[in-house]
Amino acid sequence: MNRLRTGTLIALFAALAGDTSLLLAGEPQPVAFSSKYQGWKTLCLLNGLVELQVLPDVGGRILQYKVGSKEFLWVNPQLAGAFPASSGLTADAGWFNVGGDKIWPAPQGWETVEEWPGPPDPVLDGQPFKLEKLSSRRGEVAIRLTSGKDQRSGIQFSRVVRLFGNSTRVRFEATMKNVDTRPRRWGIWAHTQLDAAKADDSGYNPLLQAWCPLNPKSQFRKGYTVLFGMPDNPSFQRDVQRGLMRAQYQYKVGKIGLDSHAGWVATVDGESGAVFVQRFVFEPDKEYPDGSSVEFWHNGVGQIHAYNRDIVMSTNAAENPYVFESEVLSPLPG
Repeated sequence: MNRLRTGTLIALFAALAGDTSLLLAGEPQPVAFSSKYQGWKTLCLLNGLVELQVLPDVGGRILQYKVGSKEFLWVNPQLAGAFPASSGLTADAGWFNVGGDKIWPAPQGWETVEEWPGPPDPVLDGQPFKLEKLSSRRGEVAIRLTSGKDQRSGIQFSRVVRLFGNSTRVRFEATMKNVDTRPRRWGIWAHTQLDAAKADDSGYNPLLQAWCPLNPKSQFRKGYTVLFGMPDNPSFQRDVQRGLMRAQYQYKVGKIGLDSHAGWVATVDGESGAVFVQRFVFEPDKEYPDGSSVEFWHNGVGQIHAYNRDIVMSTNAAENPYVFESEVLSPLPG
């Protein structure tokens, strides 16, 4: 059984190199209760600092992560309150892209059966997950989200989500179970869609940028590999002096992967001063999908090759919204 343990730590108005935790004394114990968010029935996890909206009925996703008035995750406004068909797909068998944070199998691809040809994915992304409230220690609330058994990939996902008191920290513990009769080899792909629009919705936010340490012993010549889009996409720049990769959102389509070893990636919103930090455990002796522990995807204009064809991205933001994806991957089993 493959596993991925990650923590998300969010702080408002914190410097990148500073303390990225917000701790307040005397806050109430975290709770979980039925709620509504943009027309969906959700489970809300709340601790006085963080509001976490969970949508089990569409791919078992974390729909929104909110601290104060700041909502970090992109949620598709065109699908607000809507649900896919029972197939988990749109009416024309496409991707019902709600947004938020979810887990997928990796590597992605369309060449062999060892690659996940999504999205879309009817079971793992579009159909309901089983929701369980777990017994937990004082000072935290915990739930488990479990997918159906997916015959195409041969796996079943389960993810425990823990929200702690007096903190902006959330812990995720994801597992993947082989439910097939033959060996399967997938990594777990934690896929987080961040809102890259300006606060006033007047366009994309060029002050949104992510930082991730480069591996000094990287298998990639430049410390990263280009997975989609232009090889010289200006959105992705190395800061060699500090040993960091900077991914600045410029609404230019592209994706890169890094075999980052440090166990963290921080996305900084220069417009609001908010920081979104993802932490993970890097296992240097194991093989990773795409050779990468961290990947960045930017929605935007330009051309990519995917689904075995060349795709020119729309210049219409309603069809090609402002989305910045920060993704963390587990190693492959074995």
